Amino acid sequence: MRTTFPVFDRLPEYENATGCYDCNDGCAMLYSAGVEEWVYTDYIQKLNKSGFKCCRENELQGNLYATYTGAGLTVQICYVPSEKALRIVADPHTAGFDWMPKRAERPEKTKLYQMELDFRAIDCGMCYMVKCDDGSFFVIDSAHMNSTQDHIRIHDMLKKLNGEKAKIKIAGWFFSHAHQDHIVKFMDFIEFGFDDYEIEKVYYTFPALHIPGSEHWSESDKETMREFDALMDRHPELCRVKLHTGQRFYVRNLQFDVLATHEDIYPQPLNHFNDSSTVLLMEAEGEKVLWLGDAGTVESDILERRYGALLASGIVQVAHHGFHGATAAVYELAKGKVLLFSTSSKHYAANLYREANQKAIALCREKYIAGDGTVELMLPYEPGTARVWDREIADD
Repeated sequence: MRTTFPVFDRLPEYENATGCYDCNDGCAMLYSAGVEEWVYTDYIQKLNKSGFKCCRENELQGNLYATYTGAGLTVQICYVPSEKALRIVADPHTAGFDWMPKRAERPEKTKLYQMELDFRAIDCGMCYMVKCDDGSFFVIDSAHMNSTQDHIRIHDMLKKLNGEKAKIKIAGWFFSHAHQDHIVKFMDFIEFGFDDYEIEKVYYTFPALHIPGSEHWSESDKETMREFDALMDRHPELCRVKLHTGQRFYVRNLQFDVLATHEDIYPQPLNHFNDSSTVLLMEAEGEKVLWLGDAGTVESDILERRYGALLASGIVQVAHHGFHGATAAVYELAKGKVLLFSTSSKHYAANLYREANQKAIALCREKYIAGDGTVELMLPYEPGTARVWDREIADD
């Protein structure tokens, strides 16, 4: 099994693997089922003895995570007691990230924006921006190819929020998953030729196109992923960070915990592409924000089983635009007081019958729909203080 992926040859010997998984981009994972915690501890000791450096150990609701570097690898080790499962990810290509927060000397207010997108030709797409305390930005996803001008509108919004500064500083751009309504307008943004911005790091992890379950994905999704990979190859200046479950990283004053990725689906097949979403828990100025992407029922079960009350967040991005996505159990645990729906009012209303939406709405105090206008939330958020911008796009 160790010879299946050459990257495993750089790791200390591990005898308990019951499977291995192609994590894409030259990265691979060893998996063990039915093991006790001592196996995790034992492998940590092997890494230490082999000269690997511990960057961070992290415990989230009893789940154990550690990040090591050495032999040209970033190694992520995860032990989940509820599953009695150990995962060892060996990543030879990811860039590093900040292990500690960076606070501005003269901090600005941290603000979260749900952007109004052009939903006239499509019911989905999402773009969020967080303005950090130094005035730089963390951007989440983009918009659908059918929202034809939204890459320009994303740029114009960043420029507006940037004020008089000469350059738009994008400290990080994160992609929840590789569906067209989440990545295509980033691709158009990069290719358009804007010359007044800088992107420090791009954060994502997309699955390999040939893994079990991929036969159920649409060919258009696969083609979009190939186009994205080709774009990243054409732009080596874009520093790529491949995220793995259990990592804690910082972008300026923002703290992120990676709660789930496509790697957690294994050994099940990844039949539903939405379950390749990377789920993040963000904390800024004491406010927690749960970014669910398009996470579906399989990832929801993982989140519920592993994290329970840890999911509690003041602000929750509703999964899959409020369509068929995360389960009612996830929203019951999250207890979001503010819900963010990245769709139009028409399609929000058409999905109110869903049990998950009914549970989330019953628990919330405020909800904001992207099609009704860009909304601005200052963090930490005080109820009733959201500012909704005038709509830019009239209904068709």
